[in-house]
Amino acid sequence: MAQTTSRDFCLWLDAFLGDAGRALTAGETAIVRGRLCEVFLHEIDPAMGDAAHQASLQRIHRAVR
Repeated sequence: MAQTTSRDFCLWLDAFLGDAGRALTAGETAIVRGRLCEVFLHEIDPAMGDAAHQASLQRIHRAVR
């Protein structure tokens, strides 16, 4: 099985949440939050942006948890 990329996951999540016929369970919500935290951790490169921009991204990241 191929590993899912962060982009693939976000596209899947967007489609999944767009399906009005089904809501996330508490367990699924926890899994999605964990995966989104991984996306932030691995996709937000510290080399991108100045210290103020990185601080802003980290505030967003911490609020997701």
